[in-house]
Amino acid sequence: MANYRIIDADGHVMEIDSELSEFIGPPYNNLEWHKSYSFWPGLTMDGFLRALRNPGGWAGGGSGPNAQDWLGFLDKNRIEVTVLYPTQGLTHAAIRDRDWAVVLARAYNDWIYQRFMRASQRLVGVALLPIQDINEAVSELRRCVTELGMVGAVLPAVAVGGKVYSGPEF
Repeated sequence: MANYRIIDADGHVMEIDSELSEFIGPPYNNLEWHKSYSFWPGLTMDGFLRALRNPGGWAGGGSGPNAQDWLGFLDKNRIEVTVLYPTQGLTHAAIRDRDWAVVLARAYNDWIYQRFMRASQRLVGVALLPIQDINEAVSELRRCVTELGMVGAVLPAVAVGGKVYSGPEF
């Protein structure tokens, strides 16, 4: 049998607003959070209920897998490393407030670094970029790669206002 490495290239985290809230920066960090609303636009926007599930599994407690859960999964399956992507953050491009998009992307990136990447080198994050402002997206990508050690970035499939990534602004 050949020796080979196993890398999970598409792991996902669950961005819990209550955890992200401590990473939210100015000018939003001093605002009162109305917890009936998520920080993110609707995840799938397809009309299906995803917030309620049968007991058990990752939905229990609404926490999603943490760093230790991920490391246990990697060990059990003999996986060397996983590249972690957002889940709710995949709707980030639907955010219309440019300033909020910038602050939330930065908060997500700081959160995944602090909660997952610092726990183990086997947990590698990709940056979430605020494509609502190209200059900020470039700056955030540079910060995430050079300062936080992320391996790249994820771009949502659809940009704000139906723009496409082949457009001149990108």
